[in-house]
Amino acid sequence: MNKISIIILASGSSKRFNGNKLLYPINGKPMIEWSLINATLLKERLSIIDEVVVVSKYDEILKLTQKYNLKYINNFNSNEGITASIHLGVLHSKNHNDFMFMVGDEPYLRFETLLNFINGYLKSNLPLACLCDEDLNTSNPCIFSYDYKDDLLKLSSDRGGKTIILKNMDKVYLHKTSKNELIDIDYLIK
Repeated sequence: MNKISIIILASGSSKRFNGNKLLYPINGKPMIEWSLINATLLKERLSIIDEVVVVSKYDEILKLTQKYNLKYINNFNSNEGITASIHLGVLHSKNHNDFMFMVGDEPYLRFETLLNFINGYLKSNLPLACLCDEDLNTSNPCIFSYDYKDDLLKLSSDRGGKTIILKNMDKVYLHKTSKNELIDIDYLIK
């Protein structure tokens, strides 16, 4: 069984948000820090988690990444959209690991949900996994087995991994959680 690299995508420009939303304080911490905490705890608790890679362009996020002793990759091409971050995360992950993509703007996502999601993926023996709400609307995080590395590297035009997920729904482990954990912060705070 392959190990898993958690890749946190944190290069967005927050166009729909007034300022850098990843640094917006939620419950006393910058929003991104909740993802960093969850990823760090997952790495400590699950031997299957090999590393945590943070892809960003912000000095403030670099400092937070150092605080948690996580691998940081500077995204100099963030203007190309999410695909640039995905490519960097995949290319800078350890060889033959599966890829779990998280985003930095889901501060209400609980550690227990993530733990159950990963364990469910492992038990399912399916090559893909995705969180979803009660209505089966897919969301991040998503997991891609190493077999999808080339597909991830072929993504272009600011298209995320959801295109791969939607083309392969018969191979996807869906893990349900409440909509409250998957709130879109862009529209919640204006």
